[in-house]
Amino acid sequence: MIFSMIIGVSAQTAANVEVSDPQFVWNVYSKYNIGTANSTSSNRAALSFDPVQEISAGFRNTGTKAIQKISWEFITHKVGEPKKIEYVYTVNSKRAIAPSETVRLSKTGVFWGRGVNLEARVVRVEYADGSVWEGARTKN
Repeated sequence: MIFSMIIGVSAQTAANVEVSDPQFVWNVYSKYNIGTANSTSSNRAALSFDPVQEISAGFRNTGTKAIQKISWEFITHKVGEPKKIEYVYTVNSKRAIAPSETVRLSKTGVFWGRGVNLEARVVRVEYADGSVWEGARTKN
């Protein structure tokens, strides 16, 4: 008797990239305290900035080929409904990642969502030798 089990392989393994620690920062400028002009002069207008967010995740090249470019998705899920996708953002990073190297890739801009139920996943990898791995993109 032969017993076999089919185990699904995630897209991340096929690209030889491990993704970890997705983060969402609501207001990148808050650490600089630049909401006002900090001036005692009455003729100077106060500075005002809309909140700018930052999305990021850690990426580790577990393969033997150097990565030249990586496209990844940052996904937020609805609060209280972790299986329902709220927003999907695609980021194209031209950061080289050597074999065994771990880097944090990020993108600043105006992103909707909340800083809970986060996911990051690789959808395309271009290697230094010219080969390309492409996975399925998330549909929402």
